[in-house]
Amino acid sequence: MKPREKVVELGCEGGSITVYRVSAQEQSYFESDVHDWTPTLLDEEPIHSTITAGSWDEMVGLLNEHRWHTLAPIFIHCDFRRLVWTAIQSRLDGERAVERWREACGG
Repeated sequence: MKPREKVVELGCEGGSITVYRVSAQEQSYFESDVHDWTPTLLDEEPIHSTITAGSWDEMVGLLNEHRWHTLAPIFIHCDFRRLVWTAIQSRLDGERAVERWREACGG
């Protein structure tokens, strides 16, 4: 496994979230980069933050604060498709969103 491996990438007009699995010594954790460029529409600086979580479930809880289910799935690592699908199903509204995420998760 690579030291920092992308597992999920989500995007929309004006922002993105990328989640990485980070391997350090004998353990791993998750890190996400959150980018919001919408403030640039008001001549303000874009917002960037990094979130760290010790487990996938903890990361999902933190992503919920950013309404990650409303973003478009760009990339989902094959080892995480089932975990993402399980986490996202109950948050989706509308047939189009369900189909988009189902396809991204390999279903």
